[in-house]
Amino acid sequence: MSARPLIVIVDAGSTGTALPAAIAARAMDCFHVRSAESRGEIDAILGILAADDARFVGGLDERTTDLAAMVTILEKLDVRGVVAGSEAGVDLSTTLAARLSVPGSGPSVPGLTRDKFQMTRRVAEAGLATLPFRTVSSPSEAKDWWQETLGGASVVVKPLRDSGGNGVLFCHDWPAIEAAITHLTAQSDLYGSPNHTVLVQKLAANAERIVEVCTVSADGAHRPMMILESSKVGPIYECMRLVHRDELADYQDEIDYALSVLDALGVTMGAAFTEVIDEPGIGPVMIECNARLIGGFLDSRFCSAALGHSQVALLADACTDPTAFVTTTPSAGSIQHARLVHLRSDTAGLLREDLSALEVLVRALPTRLAHRISVSAGDVLAETTDLSTSPGFVQLVGADPAQVAADYHAIRSAEAGGIYRDAVAQGGPEEPHRSAPVMTP
Repeated sequence: MSARPLIVIVDAGSTGTALPAAIAARAMDCFHVRSAESRGEIDAILGILAADDARFVGGLDERTTDLAAMVTILEKLDVRGVVAGSEAGVDLSTTLAARLSVPGSGPSVPGLTRDKFQMTRRVAEAGLATLPFRTVSSPSEAKDWWQETLGGASVVVKPLRDSGGNGVLFCHDWPAIEAAITHLTAQSDLYGSPNHTVLVQKLAANAERIVEVCTVSADGAHRPMMILESSKVGPIYECMRLVHRDELADYQDEIDYALSVLDALGVTMGAAFTEVIDEPGIGPVMIECNARLIGGFLDSRFCSAALGHSQVALLADACTDPTAFVTTTPSAGSIQHARLVHLRSDTAGLLREDLSALEVLVRALPTRLAHRISVSAGDVLAETTDLSTSPGFVQLVGADPAQVAADYHAIRSAEAGGIYRDAVAQGGPEEPHRSAPVMTP
């Protein structure tokens, strides 16, 4: 075991896999804990590292070592903090930090940022604006409230503890609401847990434009480090545009609101990103707050190219030297114009060939930084309904906003022109299969 101080990372996956190297470069080592939540589909989607991965000086797994035993082992080590390495690890990181009496990422109470109902209720109790909401376990529990409180307005129905837009359904009339609740309460989330209860919330007027305020906190001080304007088609994320430093002032209301959300939830340390919508007549309202590193292929290379820093690097700073970190003020506005484009297929079926035409087009884009196409010949292409069914992504970064926009539109034009349909054969297996994704620099 290392003699250096340790940061415990719970469920290092997605962008969190880069955290051990960043912390090691700052003269500390990392210890990995796998939570019981890192199971089901989410384990593969996030690529959560094994407890004994070589990037760590040691590891434990909650499925074979109970909480009390974990605490006993970790108390003997020089642990300086506990952080979540993905959404699956948020609750356990909060619990371990409290038991070890060290700084920890996440809210003041386990579950506050994992359970969308508890999260929204706490924010409302703090006096911050929220959209009307309630939980139900059957359609009958929702109908009177929908008619009397919302006046029959459109709603979003979603699981309480899911990720990546999975199960998020926009509903504009009662038959759709009834069907959504019935469907979701018969399903399990990506973590393998049944959706006994779902959240029903008034649909925001601007639901297809979300501002995501990405932060890193230490000793209760929050530092915005990236602002994203995310556009959606229904519940599907289709593009994330980094807000440039020249337009940052236009987003100050959303930033201030997001920092107040962190305070309301008791987040004092770690990475987070808060999804905010500017609702007419109300102002900023929270969609949700995630007490972890942002994922979605917003990796350190992309962020560093666009911003000059990354959330991973700043979190490593906050973990290893919180006193110095709180004296810094990283710019939240990008220095380059950048977009993360999620590929979107309107076609489902067996791929009879690789998406070679798409590959050629993407590689030729002047502002392409990197991309990933996650399906190939012999796989079943899914129609895109959420992030997990997107066939890949493209990172665009450049000094000229017009060129970045033109490259984005070139991708969408190719998709609309049938670039997926041309590669799909008739028939084939019913369940989509994903090849192991590889980043293409």
